[in-house]
Amino acid sequence: MSNVPPPPPPPPGGPPPGGDAPWWAQAGSGETPSWWSQPGPPPQAYQAPQGNMPFAAGPDPNYARTYWQGPKTMAKGAVASLVCGILSLVCCGIVLGPIAIVQGSQARFRVRTSNGRLSGDGIALLGMFLGGISVFLFFFWLWWYATGHRVLILNRDGTTSGG
Repeated sequence: MSNVPPPPPPPPGGPPPGGDAPWWAQAGSGETPSWWSQPGPPPQAYQAPQGNMPFAAGPDPNYARTYWQGPKTMAKGAVASLVCGILSLVCCGIVLGPIAIVQGSQARFRVRTSNGRLSGDGIALLGMFLGGISVFLFFFWLWWYATGHRVLILNRDGTTSGG
């Protein structure tokens, strides 16, 4: 059981001054103003129509096409991102890798905001991924070389050179 006291009984002699009107709607004498309690029909509960509807509302022509059904074009920068990502693995990884990442990011933004008109999200993502790998490999190689490791080259006769 809770220790909450029961609510107080209503005051004797009828409703409180002002009736059901809030404090800001009461007149200076505490009476309910006439505009607060206008007589009228009681509110009716909404009832859905029975049977078949005589018509169905069509789509609003201003908002009927929210998805582009036409041929999709490649987003600007998606192929450039992929080409830069592939070339960054072969040469100039520290230069072409960040370019691939930026181009891919911009192309993916264009695809997301085109409302289905552009394609190339996967190609841009692959270019970003390859560019990220090349940047990582460059910094790994830089760290590897800076910590004293040397590249050993295996000769045809089985001996090593370098380092």
